[in-house]
Amino acid sequence: MTGWGRSSLGPARLAAEVRAAYAVELVALEPVRAGADAAARTWSATDSQGTVWALREASGGSPAGLEAAAALALPGVPLPRRTASGGLWTEADGLRVSLVPWVAGRSALEADPRPAQWAAFGRLLAAVHAAPTAALPQSLPRDDHRGDDVAALVSAADTAVHDAADRIGSDAGDLWVTTRAREGRVLDGVRATGAAGGTGLVLCHGDPHRGNLVVDEDGERLWLLDWDDAVLSWPERDLLMVVGGLPGFSTVSPEQLRWFEEGYGPVRPDPHRLAHHRGVRALEDVSLFASDALDRALSDDQRRWALDLVRAHLGPDGILALAERSFAELAA
Repeated sequence: MTGWGRSSLGPARLAAEVRAAYAVELVALEPVRAGADAAARTWSATDSQGTVWALREASGGSPAGLEAAAALALPGVPLPRRTASGGLWTEADGLRVSLVPWVAGRSALEADPRPAQWAAFGRLLAAVHAAPTAALPQSLPRDDHRGDDVAALVSAADTAVHDAADRIGSDAGDLWVTTRAREGRVLDGVRATGAAGGTGLVLCHGDPHRGNLVVDEDGERLWLLDWDDAVLSWPERDLLMVVGGLPGFSTVSPEQLRWFEEGYGPVRPDPHRLAHHRGVRALEDVSLFASDALDRALSDDQRRWALDLVRAHLGPDGILALAERSFAELAA
């Protein structure tokens, strides 16, 4: 999996699949500028009645995320539309195609949520974490916290370094090799702090950064989108996004955290679990984008963009440094 090269059926095929599965006639599809999720592509799709949908093609994540969103039926979680046969998605050429109502508003990366919206986010995430597991789909992934998945991503970047043959690849390879010991120490920390395994799990959104939050113009409502990574995990998997957030991308100030707590309640993350999930996120981001920068199948512009992200993630104020500090605090 890389941060680029998302698969797509294309507008004509998508319209045909939606017509067959949902009995919805799409008349316009516009691609939505997305982030680095290689496993998904989103379209703004307008039907013949003028209704706008978020049409999503996904090859990764879990389809259980759609089932979880439907089961929660919470304010702030758009309800997926069901197909004519009652399903929550249709499949074509290995891609999962789903429809949810289009949410009007702005990304919380573009517009700072107001205090009431931070509190609404807190209430929503508290309700997600409190969801009775018996009411959730059995297909939800369970996080065992062993770190095997992220170790595989590090290993893939190690392998890709051997194919670095041009200037961009050489720069990316040198950067990866010179910082490889740091990644190794963080991976050791991830494995050590994950030794508690699969206990204390709750439903987690999996990626509730500000880019997946949409705020409206009235200053009250807020929606949490993109449930592809829904998982049973420690709540710290979600809470790391509000305890400081992601450096350089989705930051959260102490004041914003206080507003969030007005809805969620006191946020007192377990430091071992928080360090674990910060380490996982850091290694995911660094490894995936390093592999992208080393991938000669991508364009030079794509590879340079990925390389710039790796440099940022590895910098003194980057996410890897944040994970290192978290592990250092445990050892102090």
